[in-house]
Amino acid sequence: MLGKIDRIEFCKNFGFASQEIPAEVGRLLSIATQSRDKETVAYALLLGFWFGFPENVAARIHDLIGQEWHQGHEDMISLLQDFKDPDSIPYLQTAIELKPALEYLEYDDYGAYYKKCLWALAAIGTRHALAVIEDCTKADDKVLAKEARYRLKRIADTQSEHR
Repeated sequence: MLGKIDRIEFCKNFGFASQEIPAEVGRLLSIATQSRDKETVAYALLLGFWFGFPENVAARIHDLIGQEWHQGHEDMISLLQDFKDPDSIPYLQTAIELKPALEYLEYDDYGAYYKKCLWALAAIGTRHALAVIEDCTKADDKVLAKEARYRLKRIADTQSEHR
C-alpha cells in the first residue's frame, strides 16, 4: 500500500500529521514487543523508514533485536548501523549469536545477515566494536569467521588509504 500512495495521501487516509508518525512508530514497536506481534513490528519499521523514527527508538530496537519471534532483524541492524551508537554493540553481538535460531534466515548461506551485523559494528568503529569483529574471526560458524576476517581486512585497507 505504501508504494502506491504518497506520504500526504497516507496521512490523510489514516488521520495522522506526518510529524506525528515517528511517535506512532515508537508506540507500535512497544505494542509489538508486549504482544509479540511480528506483523506490527514489520509495519512499524516500514512506517519508520518512510517517515522517520522517534529519537528514543534505539532502546526499543535493543529490546527487539535479540528476540526470535519477528522477522525485522536485518532492518533493525541497518538502523543500528546508521545510529553508530556504542551502546548498540552488545545487542549487535546478540544478533550475531541469534542468527542460527532464526528459521526465516535458513536460506542465508552466503552470510548476508552476518555482513550487515559486521558493517554495523564497523560503522560504530570503537575498540570494543572492532574487538567483537575480531572475536567473530574465531567463530565455529565458518561463514561468520570468513566475513569477520574480510571486514577486518577492509577496515585495515581503509585505514591505510587514509594515512
